[in-house]
Amino acid sequence: MKARRGLAGLLAGLLLTGCQEKLGTPTDCPELCPGTSLTIRDTVLTAKVGLDSTFTGYQRADQVGALLVSSGLAAGEARSFAVFPARSDTVFVDATPQSYAVDSVAFVVQLIARDTAVHNLRLVLHRVAVTVDTSTSFADLDAQLTPASLIDSVLVSDTLKSGAINIIVKGAALSRLVPFDGDSGKLAIGIRVSAPAATGVRLGAVGSSVSPPLFTTYAKANVADTAKQRSVITLNANSSNYAIDQPPIADPRDLFLGGRSGSRTLLRFELPKLLKDSAAVVRATLELTPRGPIKGLPNDPGELQVRGVLVDLGAKSLAISTVSAVAALAAGATAVQSIDLRDVVTTWLGPNGTPASVLLGIAPEGGTFARPEFFSTESGAFAPRLRITYALPTHPGHP
Repeated sequence: MKARRGLAGLLAGLLLTGCQEKLGTPTDCPELCPGTSLTIRDTVLTAKVGLDSTFTGYQRADQVGALLVSSGLAAGEARSFAVFPARSDTVFVDATPQSYAVDSVAFVVQLIARDTAVHNLRLVLHRVAVTVDTSTSFADLDAQLTPASLIDSVLVSDTLKSGAINIIVKGAALSRLVPFDGDSGKLAIGIRVSAPAATGVRLGAVGSSVSPPLFTTYAKANVADTAKQRSVITLNANSSNYAIDQPPIADPRDLFLGGRSGSRTLLRFELPKLLKDSAAVVRATLELTPRGPIKGLPNDPGELQVRGVLVDLGAKSLAISTVSAVAALAAGATAVQSIDLRDVVTTWLGPNGTPASVLLGIAPEGGTFARPEFFSTESGAFAPRLRITYALPTHPGHP
């Protein structure tokens, strides 16, 4: 009994000395004592008024990510072209150059994406001037796509979502491909689409990640040995691009992304000192309100990319490539677009944090129909905003 009483007294003494309240002085508690409970807070930050900007010219005109071709699409009417180098007038048989006769030719384009809800899509090729280039306007290119310049067309299988499309030309139609005087043997084609409904396609370009347009000639060498007569000449396009007639921006104050030359938007925020110095970000969501239905190609959403910046230099801001957020932009969407931005916002925190700015862009840049228009910071309740949920640290030893 005495032993038990002694043990109880010892434990009580340890507890009193471990953490005791001193009525005449501030609370004094060792580090092992529990601190305050976790504090979770929410805040909504509106982008700085008048300090948001849209900049263009990030994409070189000759390096588009895809060829855009459309008909009746709200995102814009687009036509494409490809220019091929001169074809050799001989083929080699047993290391000896020989003349040949053309049996048939094939144009091959790579389908990157289409609106799969539209059936009976037809790809139509025309002969156009070899002088077409990045400066050729939509009106100038479209004017060349006449019945007189028609080469041929092909019905694209309704089941084909991506892959090679072959347009075979043979017989009397080959006369439409005879080189013109002054073209130095080069050949240029214009591409359009037709379908029962408004639609479009994205095709491989010289600057894209898939094969550019190809021009293949199936030849018959002028030699006696029939086993050696067959020859194939394949040429990649030297250049390819598209021209598009897009609707104008509804309001010049709006923020917009996309286009052939690449448009990006810079947003700037003011981070509260408490959040920047002491908080841990639990959730961060960027909210952008579209001016109207997002323009684009149905069933082929563009990708909105949001990146932090290492240094805020306006149009020349250096983006942080290793930290970004992405979201799909579906054509026709009208709802507020929400993007998870937690990883980007986290880089803003602490004494060495990056600027509280984000750079918005579209992928593939210069190669998508997606062209969203968002309300700017001058739009009041519709302005870009950032919803942040954050936790404040506990203070062990200070209940």
